[in-house]
Amino acid sequence: MNYVMIWKYTLSTLFGSLLFVLIFLVQMILILDISPPLKLFLAPSIVGGAAGFLIGHWKARSKALYDALLQHQKQLEETITLKTQELERKNKDLKMLSATDSLTGLGNRRLFDIAIKNEWSRLTRVTSPLSLIMCDIDYFKQYNDTYGHQQGDNCLKAVADILKKHANRIGDLAARYGGEEFCIILPNTEYTNTLKIADSLRESIELLNIVLLV
Repeated sequence: MNYVMIWKYTLSTLFGSLLFVLIFLVQMILILDISPPLKLFLAPSIVGGAAGFLIGHWKARSKALYDALLQHQKQLEETITLKTQELERKNKDLKMLSATDSLTGLGNRRLFDIAIKNEWSRLTRVTSPLSLIMCDIDYFKQYNDTYGHQQGDNCLKAVADILKKHANRIGDLAARYGGEEFCIILPNTEYTNTLKIADSLRESIELLNIVLLV
């Protein structure tokens, strides 16, 4: 409760009430030529002042309550907005987690199936090329068995990073198809450009120099 505001309204109303009483008494004396005794002056002054004080206090308290209600409503709206944004962010994170391969950070098989279906449906409405690059890592099982699962995971992550760099346009999707198999969906990409991307992808992976020594 804002008591400073309450007293502000109370004092201003009390002052107005006293001023009204003073004007009333001056009119009685000057205009009506009435010279009442002191108690006739004091009675309306006390009553008027008390009434003004009570009315002013009531108005000020109502004003303070109204302002406090508005402030509380504003804070409540801000809290609801923050909670809603937090919930949307968590839902978005959960949605991303359900569509992302936890090891490589690429799209998972579920996301790939949805994306390829959507792109195929889009081709029924518009005339545009759609390319798909699919690849797997040669001798990955032997590599994984020889050097251990940790090294195998590092190999998958390194290859996935290369795929991410080559799926750099809006609409492109790099995904882990399964195991050591990967793919890139390339909407609106002609055959010749797809070959260039595939060659660049192969060369970049070769530069990682991940070899199986047998």
